[in-house]
Amino acid sequence: MEIVRVIDDVKRTIRLTSEELFEAYMEEQHNLDVDDIKDYFNGFSDDDSVECFGLRRNKLIALTDEMATEMRRNIDKYDMHWDAARDEAINTVIRRHTAE
Repeated sequence: MEIVRVIDDVKRTIRLTSEELFEAYMEEQHNLDVDDIKDYFNGFSDDDSVECFGLRRNKLIALTDEMATEMRRNIDKYDMHWDAARDEAINTVIRRHTAE
């Protein structure tokens, strides 16, 4: 894949290797997974999040990167549908952090 960038006012074409393209794909997939989990938590007030998850929203948001990683592992390893994988990942990470 080729991308075009302007560097020092010069238009340059850069060819990505397969490895770079795959790495970029995986990074964007992770970013989308994080956004999905953050969007899920946006539906909860602080009181609701404590009632449902035992943690305040800010703590849940701080764990979204780990939750996204766990969600993707559930999808890839167990062939789970994304919403089931997300729910399981949220619960797994919360259990991990509340047991500490």
